[in-house]
Amino acid sequence: MRTWNPITIVIALMVILTMSIPMSTMDSDAASGDIVLYTNTTSIDLLSNSSDTFEINIGNYSINDDTFDVKLEATHENDSYSVSFSTSEFILGKGDIQTITVTLGTIKYATKDSGPLTISAECFGMGGSNNVVSENLTITVNTFSTYNNEESFNNILGMFDNPLPSPFNAPLSTALITLLIWIIAGTVISIAVAILIYHLIFRREKSDTGDARKRLNQMRKFIFGIVILYGLANSMNVFGIDVEIVGAFTELSQFLFVIFGGIIVWKIVRVEIESIGRRAGNDGRFDPSIIPLFLIIAEVIIVLITVSVALAVYGVNLVSIITTLGLLTTGLSLGAKNIINQFLSGVILLAERPFVKDDKIKMDVDVSTTLVVDKVGYMTTRFKSWSNEEMVTIPNNTIMNGTMTNMTRDNVLYRVYDYYSVSYDTDVSKAKEIMMEKALASPDVIVDQMMDSPIITFDNVDRNCINLRLSYIVNDHENYGSIAGRIRHEIFNAFCENDIEIPYNQYSINLVRLKRVEPEAE
Repeated sequence: MRTWNPITIVIALMVILTMSIPMSTMDSDAASGDIVLYTNTTSIDLLSNSSDTFEINIGNYSINDDTFDVKLEATHENDSYSVSFSTSEFILGKGDIQTITVTLGTIKYATKDSGPLTISAECFGMGGSNNVVSENLTITVNTFSTYNNEESFNNILGMFDNPLPSPFNAPLSTALITLLIWIIAGTVISIAVAILIYHLIFRREKSDTGDARKRLNQMRKFIFGIVILYGLANSMNVFGIDVEIVGAFTELSQFLFVIFGGIIVWKIVRVEIESIGRRAGNDGRFDPSIIPLFLIIAEVIIVLITVSVALAVYGVNLVSIITTLGLLTTGLSLGAKNIINQFLSGVILLAERPFVKDDKIKMDVDVSTTLVVDKVGYMTTRFKSWSNEEMVTIPNNTIMNGTMTNMTRDNVLYRVYDYYSVSYDTDVSKAKEIMMEKALASPDVIVDQMMDSPIITFDNVDRNCINLRLSYIVNDHENYGSIAGRIRHEIFNAFCENDIEIPYNQYSINLVRLKRVEPEAE
């Protein structure tokens, strides 16, 4: 005798039960004719400005081999949605089963409602058959409004009954009470959020800046605005204003939500970037002058995201926006290549910081000219001549494409080389002693062990003199010329006092008197 596995029995029963559900539906409907119309959907919930689909099946079980021309229609009393079929007219032969997709779409300002949707199939016999069959299918459709909630009418905050006596329990009074509650809530929320963000940002700093506190205080009114906009929409529902007015105001509120949110994010990001820059700058890990670069990058990103999301509130496709921005960027990059090159070069200069304000540099275009950095911009960099008599503006891409020497990048020291010529009969040791004495006597000459002390070398000899070279380092690159001039003057005076001759070219001129030749007499 065979023993049945319990699991096998359960699976078999489930299969039979699943097959019997549509069969029972078809059998009950078949009693009314040769056409069976059925579905597994009993009800559908629809939110305003949305859509949903389900499937219906229609089968031809005619015993007379009839073929039918089938037409589908839908009837409903709720005007908040519409009905469409994947196909509404088709031919149904004997034994055929046709699956139809039904799409329900709600309007923008749908109201809350619930009612039946009746789908009718009118089947007309073909091929000489006068058989006409009508089949109906009914499901329940529930619509809900995004912008209005009838249950909020005359309820405080749309949730609680108004316990006040007449006339303070009227819809207008309830709406005003609701709005007042939202005003109080907005004030509390804006202050609490501002305080929380303030302490989160400055929790690692001993003090803040007045500008940071001012920006965070400005942020409070935008937080308050977001709460009040939501409260106004809620109060309009409490008062029972028409759904289209509520819907238009809600869309405007959503647009302003995004704008206000973008402003709040920007203020928080700006204060946070400046705070991080200050902390890193105090630790010596970061150049605070690069903060404006991070600020402009953050501002551009936040503005683009805010505008894109705000436009999406009104149905603008974000993909279209991104595509348009991409095409616009491509066009600008082709049409304004030089301008973009200047801007990108400026970004690189601000990021790498090869020089900062008051640095002295030399460009490869003119290595004899020393320029003092005045301001590094995103498009150009402004320099002053060393004499402060001229202002020079150079495009950033020109700087990036050339070679630049920063003479004061690491320090402001400068090595001076001076050459002195003395005659052959000079006591060279005495001359060198005088030169060293005057160099060491200057307070601007570096004499500590960290740098090279003044050095005198026997540089060269020529036909007329002996050349000595004095080299030393001064502590002020800006004024090294005047420092070197004072030292030269003191050395010259000391040479004169010690009868050390500084040779110079001398020329002897001999005048020759020629004998006058008298002309011969004729």
